[in-house]
Amino acid sequence: MFEKLAHHSTEGPGFVLFLPSGAGYGGFLLWNHDGNQGPEGTLSIEISAAHARLIRVMAMEMEADSHLVESVRGWRSHQRLGELIGAETDWPPEVPTVRSYMTRIQKRINNKVREVDPRRTIPKLFEGRRKVGSRLRVPVQIMDGTLQERA
Repeated sequence: MFEKLAHHSTEGPGFVLFLPSGAGYGGFLLWNHDGNQGPEGTLSIEISAAHARLIRVMAMEMEADSHLVESVRGWRSHQRLGELIGAETDWPPEVPTVRSYMTRIQKRINNKVREVDPRRTIPKLFEGRRKVGSRLRVPVQIMDGTLQERA
């Protein structure tokens, strides 16, 4: 069962954030790099709990703005993103920490894509605007492993 958080697409295919142990833990960022269905074309990038929280919060904020025009949807200041993360953890990361998380997540994506195919276009997960903040650039669907139906 997926939490329904798929949204706009300004560039290329989206990502899936798979959280095998639930929202408070680390997980995997999955990206289908060749357009084919199935696991052969999917890159799996392991991410920490802190990074997973940031992506999850940003996806939820994008969904909260679904009634707005696409160009303004999901934008949040780095301070506000820290506050939203802090509401879940009782420890709000500071602005430089939030920026660092974004940079580290993107570097992990870049490294994994280059490992598979150095010529491939690397998807950008975030976009930012000076004095505005950041948002997700591509759709992210949240998959919580603790909510999966067992057969």
